[in-house]
Amino acid sequence: MGAVAVAQSPAAAPSPAANVIRVHYVGMSSDVGRAGCAIWSSPAGWPRHREQAAQRAWAPITNGSAVCDFPGLPPGTYAVATFHDRDLTGSMTFNFIGLPTESYGFSNDAPVGLRPPSFQAAGFAYSGGVLDITVHAKK
Repeated sequence: MGAVAVAQSPAAAPSPAANVIRVHYVGMSSDVGRAGCAIWSSPAGWPRHREQAAQRAWAPITNGSAVCDFPGLPPGTYAVATFHDRDLTGSMTFNFIGLPTESYGFSNDAPVGLRPPSFQAAGFAYSGGVLDITVHAKK
């Protein structure tokens, strides 16, 4: 019985599942397709190589907005990249001169020039628990 009391004690450490970074991707032009989100814990692969992201997620779009959850991440520095996968290809679509044809966004609403923003520009500190961030779609 003592083990049960300890397990239910309010002083028990929170479960890693209680850690979640929730990304609200807003301002997409339509509900067609899905939202793609990826979160990086380091500059390695940022932001073009989604396979190097710490986690990736797909979310349905409702009224031009989507929510991507990234559960179980430890405290640290992270950066998020999002895009509107209108054509359901699973990757960002670019035109013949290399410009995106689908909307996209980055944490901190980091500005985009001729290149994507740096990991540092999009990076934010996460100390655990539930963290909600908003990313506005750019075109």
